[in-house]
Amino acid sequence: MVLGYFPPVGGPPVQYVLRYISYLPEFGWKPYVLTLKKNSYFAFDDSLLDEIPKDVFVKRTPALDYAHIKLLGKSEDRIIADRRWRPQDTFPEGVKALEFLIRKYLLIPDGQIGWLPFAVPAGLELVRKNDISCIYARVPQFSASLVGYALKMLTGKPLILDFSDEWVTAKDFYLRPRIRQRVEISLERHMVLFSDFVIGSGEAVTEHLMRRYPEKPKSRFVTLPLGFNERIFSGVKSTSPSDRFVLLYTGSLEPYDEPKGFAMTPKYLLEGLSLFLKERPDARIVLRFVGHFPDFHREKIARLNLERFVETPGYLPHRYIPRELMSASSLLLLYFSSTGSPRQLPGKLFEYMRAGKPVLALMPDECETARILKKANLGIFAPPEEPEAIKRSIKELYSLWEEEKLDRTPNWDYIYSFEHKKVTRRLAQLLDKVSDEYTHR
Repeated sequence: MVLGYFPPVGGPPVQYVLRYISYLPEFGWKPYVLTLKKNSYFAFDDSLLDEIPKDVFVKRTPALDYAHIKLLGKSEDRIIADRRWRPQDTFPEGVKALEFLIRKYLLIPDGQIGWLPFAVPAGLELVRKNDISCIYARVPQFSASLVGYALKMLTGKPLILDFSDEWVTAKDFYLRPRIRQRVEISLERHMVLFSDFVIGSGEAVTEHLMRRYPEKPKSRFVTLPLGFNERIFSGVKSTSPSDRFVLLYTGSLEPYDEPKGFAMTPKYLLEGLSLFLKERPDARIVLRFVGHFPDFHREKIARLNLERFVETPGYLPHRYIPRELMSASSLLLLYFSSTGSPRQLPGKLFEYMRAGKPVLALMPDECETARILKKANLGIFAPPEEPEAIKRSIKELYSLWEEEKLDRTPNWDYIYSFEHKKVTRRLAQLLDKVSDEYTHR
């Protein structure tokens, strides 16, 4: 398994591969992990290190990547990095200008490209010493696909590419230099057509990839959703408070609002809450953000006089998230904007559904996330950039809470189809198929 992100890196990209690693042995597959010694990301969670099964071999290699360049001369083994391009950034000066140019023009397809000369020899050794049957690469990071490609070229082993996010059709892709776009478009095409199977994180993503690459048989595309881990919900009971209405968001936010479509911002939500409180100043409502919460947004909270109504406990290890979800009155999903990708599926969606609480979803109601929430019978929707509409949705939820009518009847059969063990069983079946095809070539 070629993984650009692995504990102590935190966040959804890591949590899902951990589930695969935990459950695959139950279906006859022994995973080996190839990853980096050091990494840069917006979140780290040391508690996830304890979730790596003791019998799973993890090979960590150095890399001449962006993170290592920044870490030269430092004792820390990690840095907090921006997770997205900031299209509103002005051109920096001095050393930062050089760093900016390197990131923008040379680090193709991403900051982990310097991992390639270390990862390929290490991966080759793993394949040959352990009789590896199949190579699995999860993207992003997109450099992982290049490592997987190189290993397939050198060993002839089958390759599975798992797209947890889009690459050249991501909403920020066009911000990259034109020559870089052409290179990356060519890279993605080559990776997809050369791989044995391609996994999409949702039906819409899979169908989109099929349309982009019609020359690849449709039977070579598979959907495996991110899902949720039932184990971490074990023993956690619903304890929604009766003395206040708690609207919970789990996840980190960017320290900016603009331009629209590129910022996961609480701006319009806060404005909607302010409008609601003008009508109901007596409301016992709390908006709780669990995750990195930039000071940029605290200034907005102060400007709107919302300090009493907003809680920001900061980033919590993932093992605490189920308790947070189960103790909330309602859950909150933010969308980039009405211009965001309609195929986008936030990783937190599936844990939200498992909690069985109503979800205030600030997104277009025709997007893929909305479709899933509707089928789960959990969504209440409002346009992501319209404070007045958001106010009405908050008012609706709060009124239901006051009347003790907030509980929904979730579609549990549908929700449990996303349970990690069930999803991992499908991955194991795909691995069986790939291995059988390779054996009978």
